[in-house]
Amino acid sequence: MQSRLHFSALHHVNQPGKVQGRPICDPSNHPSDPRLNLNGPDTKEACEKEFGKICLTTLEEICVMVVEYEQKVSESLRGMIVMFKADLKGAFSLLTMAACCASLSAYEMSILGESCVLILLAGYFGWTGFPFAFSVMSRVLMFLVNRSIRGDSRVYVDDLIFCTLACYLNSDVDTAFRTIRQLLGPKSIATDKLEGGRELDILGWTVNLNNKFVGLTVRNFLKGIFWFATILVSKKGGDDTGSRENRGLCCSFRDGVPSDVPLSCPAFQAAVVFAAQKQPVHYEDVGRR
Repeated sequence: MQSRLHFSALHHVNQPGKVQGRPICDPSNHPSDPRLNLNGPDTKEACEKEFGKICLTTLEEICVMVVEYEQKVSESLRGMIVMFKADLKGAFSLLTMAACCASLSAYEMSILGESCVLILLAGYFGWTGFPFAFSVMSRVLMFLVNRSIRGDSRVYVDDLIFCTLACYLNSDVDTAFRTIRQLLGPKSIATDKLEGGRELDILGWTVNLNNKFVGLTVRNFLKGIFWFATILVSKKGGDDTGSRENRGLCCSFRDGVPSDVPLSCPAFQAAVVFAAQKQPVHYEDVGRR
């Protein structure tokens, strides 16, 4: 039996807010032969061919959704529009593995000193293909929800975001939840992560319907401060190349976001945070920027 199983590496890491941490499946590291990795050089291309490209909802699309919904209702009702956000519990684990493929997701582990084999029957974080498969499910879910509620919705990975009139909110939430549970099961909604109102944090941004502005969330603002502070710390002794580079980057931020710094640079991210925090954007203008 064991000879017919495909094994990948399994790790355990810490997770903020959870004492028990979380397990990490690592199909990129086969225990004995790298050529047998499930995440290979051609995996992404094969998944795109099977499931299609991943098309994530953008902040612009959400702002357009709100503006278009405002235009659908009378002007006297626009102050009653609210937003709502729900989280799909477990994300990739809501996907069920085909029985013929489950043998590819085998992991060796030890429980109380005894060796055993874990075979995953649901999706998990780690394999390249699950985001592609989940993207299909997200598009289907958005279609079904939009067909059944009075408001309008978008789905970003495992977040359902919609806007509707306050008088329709309860019925739209009930209808959307019923649709989600019919598709993904009775425990597919994280009921402890429900948010709603005229101001909502979405994709790292705060969309405020009262003043019609989009600005950074407090969390991302604080992260920007953290990164900006860390690049101000220079090394004492030894090779000072890194700290010289950081000091140079700090100097280039005095007049705003530089154009010659990689997007992945933490200092660049910090500059973007501060620039955006100082200049919130009217959500009708997001699509024109």
